[in-house]
Amino acid sequence: MNSSVFTFATNRTDRPTSGNDTSLVKTEGPGNASQDFQYLLYPNPVKMNTPFTVKFPETENLEISIYDGGGRMVSSEKINSKANIYQNKLSIQGVYLVVLSQNKKLIKAFKVIVN
Repeated sequence: MNSSVFTFATNRTDRPTSGNDTSLVKTEGPGNASQDFQYLLYPNPVKMNTPFTVKFPETENLEISIYDGGGRMVSSEKINSKANIYQNKLSIQGVYLVVLSQNKKLIKAFKVIVN
């Protein structure tokens, strides 16, 4: 019998050890939803030869790379530090990965479906 288990990580916080404390503790970090809304890609899915847009905060040394479903780089561009929008279009149907990186470190990755 095949089975799958889904797990996820959370940020650990120190809570008071009193037994009746049910207050919520706010955490910061990769799971912070407000951080995710700084980076958007739309529309998704997108039609062939129709532009898609990536929005992001102004960032020094930002690079956007696009990879096809086979992991081959389709394009890569360095982005002006004052820019906060990137547009591109893809002419072949498939699933692509759009990767935003800064100084070779991953910032955000999006999966894009081209119909």
